Amino acid sequence: MSLCDEKQRGFTLLELLVVIAILGMLIGLTVPALSSARRQGKRTACLANLHALSQAVTAYAADDPRGTLIPVHPIADRNPLHDEGFFDYGGATGARNVWGGTRFGPSSERTSDSRPLNRVLFSSTPTAKDPAWRLFRCPADEGLRVGAGGDSLIWDPNMVSQSMFDSVGTSYMGNAYRARTSGERGQPRRMRSIGPFLRSAGQIPAPGATVLLCEAVMWYNPTMPVGIDGTVGWQGLPGWHQDGPRYNAMFADAHAEPVYAPAGGLIGGSDPTKARVYLRGRDFRFDTFPAPPIEDPPAAIQSP
Repeated sequence: MSLCDEKQRGFTLLELLVVIAILGMLIGLTVPALSSARRQGKRTACLANLHALSQAVTAYAADDPRGTLIPVHPIADRNPLHDEGFFDYGGATGARNVWGGTRFGPSSERTSDSRPLNRVLFSSTPTAKDPAWRLFRCPADEGLRVGAGGDSLIWDPNMVSQSMFDSVGTSYMGNAYRARTSGERGQPRRMRSIGPFLRSAGQIPAPGATVLLCEAVMWYNPTMPVGIDGTVGWQGLPGWHQDGPRYNAMFADAHAEPVYAPAGGLIGGSDPTKARVYLRGRDFRFDTFPAPPIEDPPAAIQSP
C-alpha cells in the first residue's frame, strides 16, 4: 500500500461505532449534570428573590403606622370578600383570564401600580416586560401543576396552564391565613386572621418559624379538614424545583429557606369553633397561636 493510499483511508464502521458510543457516554454523563446545575441555579435564584423581598417587607413595616409585615392593599376597606392579602401585596398586574380580570387582571383595582410593596421597591412602576419583575417570579414557576380545585375564591383553572406570576403577578403567595368561627352561617362573611396577616413582627410569637411568603404551589397543599376535629393535613404535592414536596419560603424574621411538607397529618390540631386552626410542618408554621385571631371585616382594615 502506498503512502497516498494510507492517507486516504477513512474510518471503518467499527471505529465509527466506537466513537459514537463514546460520545453517547459523554453526553449521558454531561446532560444530567447540566440539568442538575440548572435546577440548582433556579432554586438559588428563587431564594435570592425571597431574600430581596424580605428586605422590602422590612422596609415597608418600618414605615407602616401599624408595622404590618404583609402590605395591605388600599382597597381592603371596601372589598366584600375581605382583603385578599395572598397576591396583591406587590408584583405585576396579572392575567385577564383569571376570574375574568376582575380580581387580579387589567380590569381589577389591584394592578401593579396600586400594590403597596411596589412603592418600596420601585421609584416608578416597571413596564409589563421589565426585568425588574424577576423579583416576583420564581424561575421554575409552572403554575399549580395539578387540577385547580378547593376554594374557588383563591384558585382558578387557568392557574394550571400558566405560571402563577402570569396569573396573579407574583409567584410568591402571602400568608393571609384565615378562619371563620362556627355559628356564623347565614351571617355576613366575617373572617379572622390566624396568621401573620394584619400583624406586626412583635405580634408573631415564633417569627423564625412563621411563613410570611412562600411559593404559591405550597399553599395548594393543605387539605381541610382531614379529621372530625377539623385537623388539617398535607397532600405532599411536588414543588417547582423537582425535589419532591419541598418549597422555598420566607419567614417573619426575614430569612428564607426551603421547607419540607410531605403528605400526612398536620402537626397540631384545631378546636371546634374553627377559629383556632393550626397549620404547621416539622420546621415551619402558618398560624400564629397562641396570639389571638384578628377580626378581618373589610371596614376594619384601613390602609395608611
